[in-house]
Amino acid sequence: MASNVEIIASNDLRVGMYALLKNKPCKVLEISRSKNGKHGGAKIHIIGLDIFSLKKVEDLIPSSHNMELPIVKKEELSVLDMLQDRYVSLLLKDMSGTRQDIR
Repeated sequence: MASNVEIIASNDLRVGMYALLKNKPCKVLEISRSKNGKHGGAKIHIIGLDIFSLKKVEDLIPSSHNMELPIVKKEELSVLDMLQDRYVSLLLKDMSGTRQDIR
């Protein structure tokens, strides 16, 4: 289990939250819940958007299971320059320095 996640019951998941779907951090777009069936418990169908690739990710989990929620920190930075090997030079928000470890 990763250290930058919170654990919640899958029934507590809501649209707009971030969740790990198929081990990818996603913003939840849609949630649908099925009822208990003859051969098993209720399932939750989740559709999310991968926050890095912007691809749709779908997952189906039992409603009795827990979900991992990634801790997402958004930060706006200004691009200063494009470096070798597709790295970018970024100006930190407080203008105290630069960051050059992002592709």
